[in-house]
Amino acid sequence: MITTNNKNRTASGDLLWSQDIFGQDGDTPVLCAQVRVYADANGNAGKVPARFEFWAMNSSGALTKAFSVNSAGVVSKLFAAPAAKTTDATLTAAEVLGGMITGNQGATASATYTLPTGVLLSAAFPVVPTVGDSFDFTVTNISTDAGEDVTILGGVGTTLIGSGAVASNAAATDKSAGTFRFRNTGAGTWDVFRIG
Repeated sequence: MITTNNKNRTASGDLLWSQDIFGQDGDTPVLCAQVRVYADANGNAGKVPARFEFWAMNSSGALTKAFSVNSAGVVSKLFAAPAAKTTDATLTAAEVLGGMITGNQGATASATYTLPTGVLLSAAFPVVPTVGDSFDFTVTNISTDAGEDVTILGGVGTTLIGSGAVASNAAATDKSAGTFRFRNTGAGTWDVFRIG
């Protein structure tokens, strides 16, 4: 257990506890993950709201915050800027694993975005995914032209279940975003469920 100081009252942001997790690189122990607990607000009247932060080493060797859970139970995840797509494209595994892309086709034409193969998607994970592993991916169509809809297609080993249509953002009633849950079903194969 780590205590941050001898304060009479815990302040928001104080580190309350952390746990280091080490792996071996063949020669030496390497800090590969960490769990931290911080005060999420000032301590008061017998209450000290807290948040958990989960840190993991990425493939570049940097320890980065993977996600956190605050005192209200809200889970937040590190989120890179989404890839911006225009015309027809085959998405890369990195773009899909990034969690979101935007579409803005131009030229009053629809676009088709094909998912990467299941083999490429599985190979992008630092550890081989197991059956049931899942993640979510969202396509947001930012085009305001009614003729610029996006269609998501499955690739070899990525089976789309449900509609892949993502309408343009031309009207307030258009469904201009689509969320898909990828679920591993075996070596290099994924079911892709439309969930939103």
